Amino acid sequence: MDSNGVVKDTWETEIFMGNARGFSNEQIPLGMLMVEQGILTSEQLEAALLEQAVTGGRLGDIVVARGYAKPVDVYRLLAEQLKHERVVWPPRLQTLRKLPEDVARRLGAVVIDEDASQIWVAVHDVLDEARMRELTMYLDKPIRQQLATRYELDQLWNLIYADEMRFESVERLAEEQPQNSASFLLTRAQIVVGILVLIALGTGITLVPRSTALAINLVLQLCYVLFALMKVVMLYRGAQGEGFVSVTDEDLASLSERELPTYTILVPLYREANVLPGLLEHLMQLDYPKHKLDIRLLFEEDDLETLQAARALSPPYYVSFVVVPKSYPQTKPKACNFGLIHARGEFVVIYDAEDRPELDQLKKVIAAFRKLPAEYACVQAKLNYYNASQNLLTRWFS
Repeated sequence: MDSNGVVKDTWETEIFMGNARGFSNEQIPLGMLMVEQGILTSEQLEAALLEQAVTGGRLGDIVVARGYAKPVDVYRLLAEQLKHERVVWPPRLQTLRKLPEDVARRLGAVVIDEDASQIWVAVHDVLDEARMRELTMYLDKPIRQQLATRYELDQLWNLIYADEMRFESVERLAEEQPQNSASFLLTRAQIVVGILVLIALGTGITLVPRSTALAINLVLQLCYVLFALMKVVMLYRGAQGEGFVSVTDEDLASLSERELPTYTILVPLYREANVLPGLLEHLMQLDYPKHKLDIRLLFEEDDLETLQAARALSPPYYVSFVVVPKSYPQTKPKACNFGLIHARGEFVVIYDAEDRPELDQLKKVIAAFRKLPAEYACVQAKLNYYNASQNLLTRWFS
């Protein structure tokens, strides 16, 4: 926006392209070109530029998030503008070569083809010199970059790195941090103690059944009392306000929308087609720049009903569908692990299908983290249920 309040049509890196209305190449802004090619109307371009002036971000991301343009159209123009190729879909994938999964993820690059003289790599954003230098350490031929939309790159990952993604979501924690994994339910010491307790109980029931039954009852009563005391302590500490972060209207007003980070929302779903329309409608109303949202609906591979219901709703492009391959355990944590692999957000939140978060909750969380010391990694936000007023139990949940 200039000093006269006029919004200028720019792409984040001030790149221009075109050959229209008498302009030479590299003179026509991307937005104007989209209007000339009928991808945008002048009114849509003006609205997108106004949003860009307020929230920052790239014009292409904004018009896609608003539903003004399809990603394939934007990336076709960008490929011409940047003088790069576009990924041909479906890709040929005529090479067995692939980058190590962690390297490919860090660089945002996937090897898709090669011939005797060069290698083609799919990227969402053109790699800068530093990332290209790192890439050449793993590839021994000249590299040609092909631009891919986020959807296309996700599909390439599913095709090329399926085994690595399954390992990441199911086995990595157990292999690298077995002490923190539920894959190993009991330690050797716990197994030994458990066997000894069973032997003692069996012996006691055989020799002194009345006394053994009394001892078991006393132990169970003691456990019950200890659990009750723990709940009382938790209620007391909660009433004292320990660990509670208050976010005021002034805190929210102080947030700059240009500085808001990308926020990933993970929603694990299973057999929940009936509540999906209400969930999506609520998520669309969240008070957050839409081009900075990365909403990932997580579907189990065998839950075609919910997946088809989601497709029928045709959500905006910042909502992506992630199909979790069938494997065991079939749990929400595994689905969330899978969804996290390509999450783009600096912040991540997990919602159930029944949740109806406050519309400004994402901003409240960012304001809360700014008040907390740097070592804090998680905050628990208020729960709102879609049927909170239905009965006493749902009111307690909320």
